[in-house]
Amino acid sequence: MRVNETQPKPAPSLDDHMIPLINIVFLMLVFFMIAGQILPADVFKLKTLQLNQAENLKTHQQTLLIDEYGKLAWDQHEITLSQLTSILTPLHLPELRIKADAGLPADTFISILDQLNKAGIDNFVIIAEQEAG
Repeated sequence: MRVNETQPKPAPSLDDHMIPLINIVFLMLVFFMIAGQILPADVFKLKTLQLNQAENLKTHQQTLLIDEYGKLAWDQHEITLSQLTSILTPLHLPELRIKADAGLPADTFISILDQLNKAGIDNFVIIAEQEAG
């Protein structure tokens, strides 16, 4: 006569319920690491202008930085205005993004825009921060 002996099942561990949660958290971590985009820091520390409605910038493009003294930076390098116009003229950009310090005098800013316009760059996007509140 044969007796059916069943193997006793091991008691379920509390850790068995944590494995799916760990897997989901890990997958979320990997997703946000791939989907996120880390932008390089600006060459100058700027205080941007405050506007009630700032444009939502969806894509990262190269941006012209102007500090409060009128110094320029392009592609993480400090440059002069003549260097900038020689760099930008062959690129034929549809628009030039400008991020200027709030302390930059208006006449200096206008003279920079005029010189860029004379070089054939006539479409500008000025980047500002949305006013808090």
